[in-house]
Amino acid sequence: MSCFEDLRVWQQARVVVREVGAIAEGMRDQAGLGSQIRRAAISIASNIAEGAGRRHDRERRRFLDIARASADEVRAQLMLACDAGCIGQAEYERTHAQVVIVGKMLTRFIQHLDEP
Repeated sequence: MSCFEDLRVWQQARVVVREVGAIAEGMRDQAGLGSQIRRAAISIASNIAEGAGRRHDRERRRFLDIARASADEVRAQLMLACDAGCIGQAEYERTHAQVVIVGKMLTRFIQHLDEP
């Protein structure tokens, strides 16, 4: 496997981390939602990188599954932040769309690992 920096899914995850960071910076605190969403976004990129460093597909898949679950967590937290009025609809839609792209890329990557 190539180094994680070359993976398109990791590059897109970096975009999500930057976008979520900018959103969280401007959020009024809602029971720690800003820091939680930031950690979940970082988890996406971190687990992709860690999975890329694994020697076996089974180990790699485990970390990609964690990354995909973290993407779902970010999507849920974005919805909650929008519902609470912490972020605007436009910020929600733009960032949500980026996270959906990462989730789809992760799903395809995992499916590729599962192929015989």
